[in-house]
Amino acid sequence: MATEQRNIVTFVKLLTSSDSGQSTEFADAQACKACKKQKRRCDKALPECSLCKRTQRLCEYGITTEFELTASDWSMMQARLSELENRLANSPRATEQHILSPISGPSSGSVLEQGTTSSATFYDSIDTHSINSSSQSIGLTRAYSTVECPDSTSVTRFPASMFLDIDCYVWSHARLPIPTGVIPAPVLAFLSQGNAVLDVSQNYFATIHTWFPMISKKRMDMGLPVQNAGPDLAMLFLGMKLVTTPAIDITDSTLYDTAKSFLAILESNGVVSLLRLQAMILVALHEYSHAIYPAAWMTIGSCARYTDILGLTPGDYSPLGQVCKLPVDDDVWDRGEVNMAVSHSTSISYQIQQSPFSRLCQASMYLGRAINYARDNSAMTSSRFEEIMSLVGELGAFATVVDNETADLSPETGLTLLAPRCISRSALFVALDRFTCPEKISVEPGYIESPEDKTQNEMELQRQSMRIIEQTSEQLHTLGMELLQAFRTERTSLMSSISPFILDSIYAGAATFHWLLGEGGNEVYRTAAADLDMLLDTMSSRWRLGSTYREMLTVHDVTARVAARTT
Repeated sequence: MATEQRNIVTFVKLLTSSDSGQSTEFADAQACKACKKQKRRCDKALPECSLCKRTQRLCEYGITTEFELTASDWSMMQARLSELENRLANSPRATEQHILSPISGPSSGSVLEQGTTSSATFYDSIDTHSINSSSQSIGLTRAYSTVECPDSTSVTRFPASMFLDIDCYVWSHARLPIPTGVIPAPVLAFLSQGNAVLDVSQNYFATIHTWFPMISKKRMDMGLPVQNAGPDLAMLFLGMKLVTTPAIDITDSTLYDTAKSFLAILESNGVVSLLRLQAMILVALHEYSHAIYPAAWMTIGSCARYTDILGLTPGDYSPLGQVCKLPVDDDVWDRGEVNMAVSHSTSISYQIQQSPFSRLCQASMYLGRAINYARDNSAMTSSRFEEIMSLVGELGAFATVVDNETADLSPETGLTLLAPRCISRSALFVALDRFTCPEKISVEPGYIESPEDKTQNEMELQRQSMRIIEQTSEQLHTLGMELLQAFRTERTSLMSSISPFILDSIYAGAATFHWLLGEGGNEVYRTAAADLDMLLDTMSSRWRLGSTYREMLTVHDVTARVAARTT
């Protein structure tokens, strides 16, 4: 922990001071919270005012939407940023020459299979397998696109040949620019608030990281990303802050707007790094978890395209074979035990025990298969019927295996398997939903009836689907009641450790109960629907997606359906 604190402090000082031994003289736009509360005179210095520093109090500044700087403040900040850029330009990371090809990468899976965040390690892995352009030039002209940053004197030269002619890009040994650029004032203000970065880091790894281990805690503790501090690392910390902020603490969109603006600045500066991709994924996770659409849809697509630039996308030319590999064991990766880091094939039997993150990946792949079947509008032949039921049987067996694994874990550790348990059941709803209706439903959204009659296979599929969907909804109700009981005893701490990926299945189960209530009037379904409605309401204090699903359920409510039919 002491090492992590030193690393974080080093990063903050690098961003906010011109001398690691001196405090910055740049002043915040308002007094710190402690001075304001005690009505003391505050010199507004960053990262902490003189009074708080002298009394060893925690010094925090609030960031308001009216964050403005005077002309002298801007001049001082620009001078400090220029010095920071010069130091970054002369750092070992900047002086080394790197080559990155989207179709080439390390022969070992250690970088990507373990999901490391360290930009240093990422670039080092490229060095190992790159071509020395200084000694092996083949005389091709390097094609770069030049971007002048409007608020900076820096010029970004990005190799446009990567997109226009990939062969030319590889043969000419073109290089991606080192991440540089101006860090916006609101971001600097946040990063320099007392122990803000350290607190965010600790909170992130204690909550989000437990069910979505995308960032290497081990390398962060070792300080590898901090040693190569740049704007992409600042963006990553901002993304960690964004995704760890509960919905009840989000009073406005200032933090989110700042993060989106910073990402746009990095894009315009041609910043390409693994750190920025991880920051983008965290922003996408925030947008999904709080139902910010269409932004979530667009950001997720941008992340997928960004992996092409980094050469991470699985494909025929990927020597890492990521298309057929699962992540290594979560605990082994967190401890950095390379000798025990074994990556299993995605084709491995689901009955072989895996770590929670691998289970999440397996559940996601099952969901992808279910979506493909749901979009298939071909005739219901005997072979297609057998394929669908085979997938459904595999999904049910997978869910049972993960349920049993959860039973062997402590309640706290078992939370890490909540997402794969629920996603596998979401896949069942996706695959079977339109087959549960008495009418023949087309593949188009909106439950559009087909004029054709159902075949024998389709009628059998309807009976099977109805049984499975009702059974799955009951399983989700049992799970939901366990969560509600746990929330009553340790609400705040528990809520932060639960993935928003569970909410889709809870919504689908509640919608099913509302539908069954409207069809048969069984009060058991009314109670079950109300319980899952309450779970969504409770979860909405952490993830606003819960309240969005709750609002959507009003359309499924039997009273609303009756009213809609009579108007």
